[in-house]
Amino acid sequence: MTTYANTFKKGELIAWIDLSTYCNASCPQCHRTRTDRPRTKTEWLPLIQWSFKQFKKAFPIETLNNYARFEFCGTWGDPVMNKDLFDIIAYILEENRTCQIQINTNGSIRDADWWWELGVIGKGRLQVWFDIDGTTQEMHERYRQGTDLEKIKENVEAYTATGADACAMVIIFKHNQDHLFELDEMIRGLGVKGEILYTESNRFYHKGVNSFIDINGKEETLEQSTLNGEHELISGKVKKQIPIRDHKWRTKYVADGKKTKDYW
Repeated sequence: MTTYANTFKKGELIAWIDLSTYCNASCPQCHRTRTDRPRTKTEWLPLIQWSFKQFKKAFPIETLNNYARFEFCGTWGDPVMNKDLFDIIAYILEENRTCQIQINTNGSIRDADWWWELGVIGKGRLQVWFDIDGTTQEMHERYRQGTDLEKIKENVEAYTATGADACAMVIIFKHNQDHLFELDEMIRGLGVKGEILYTESNRFYHKGVNSFIDINGKEETLEQSTLNGEHELISGKVKKQIPIRDHKWRTKYVADGKKTKDYW
C-alpha cells in the first residue's frame, strides 16, 4: 500500500492499494508474469488478498475520513479478484461521504450481473478503468493473455448501463497501432464516457521486441509501437485525432503529431 498527497489539491490524501495478488490474466509484460512458462506467476510473489476485516483494521473510521481517494490498482493482481471487494467499497462509501474510489481491471472477471451491481453501488463516486487492447479476441489477447474480449464487452456494458463512471486504457503495440480508430468507436459504443488513455508500452528492454511463452505453450513475440507518439487517423472526410502517450509516458501528443502539453 502507498499513501501519497494529491498534487492537484493540496492536503488531500490518496491511498494506492493492491487488494489482491491474484489475477486471471498472464500479460507478458506484467511484473507478476513469468515469460518463460505459460500461465505462471513469478515465484517470489505470494498469493494474498486483503480481507474486509484487515481493511477495516488498517482504515478505522477515524483514519478512513482522512482520505479523499482510494485507488485499487492492478500492479500485482486484479482487485476484482478480491472476494470482499463489495464490502470494502460499501464501507468506504458509507463511512466517508466524500471519498472517491478508482478500480483498475482487465474486466474479464465476474459476470454482467456482478458488474451491474457494482455500478449501482458505486454510481457517482466510483470510477472503473478497463483494459482493452483490441477489437478482436486475437488482437486483444496478444497481450491480455487469458482474458475474453466478448465477456469484457458484456461486463463494461452492464456497468455503464447504470450510469456509472467508466474509462479505458489501451496499450499500443505494433500489432494494434493501426486499429486505434476502430478501438475508439468500439469502446465508446460500450457506454464508456470517461477518458480513453492510449499509451505506448514502456516495457521493451530488448530492441523493441519481447519474446514470451503464451498460455498455450507457444513461443510468441510482442513488438514495440512504431508511432513514437504520433498517428493520424482518417475516416471518410472526417479526421479523428487521438491523444496518446509515447513509450516514455512523459509527453502527450495529438494524432497529427503536434505536441499539446507535458504530463509531468
